[in-house]
Amino acid sequence: MVRQYAKWRVEELNRRGWRCEARIADRCDHKASQLHHILSRSQGGAVMEADNVMGVCLYCHTWIEHHPREAKAKGWKRSPWKGEFPNE
Repeated sequence: MVRQYAKWRVEELNRRGWRCEARIADRCDHKASQLHHILSRSQGGAVMEADNVMGVCLYCHTWIEHHPREAKAKGWKRSPWKGEFPNE
């Protein structure tokens, strides 16, 4: 599974042109090096589903994970629960 995901990840970033899709503020370097899962894998999100990921740079990925409400408002994060995120 790990090798299959690694291959899919590179293919998906290639498909997206290795561009950061979040582009948060002036710290974004515009080069995606990671895939962010919109509905996290731990909450039931699909691991290898193009509709559940977005290409992001390290700064933007960190920002998304640390600002779940703002990210949810922008469509970059989803929760399996209705309403708010449970750990906020």
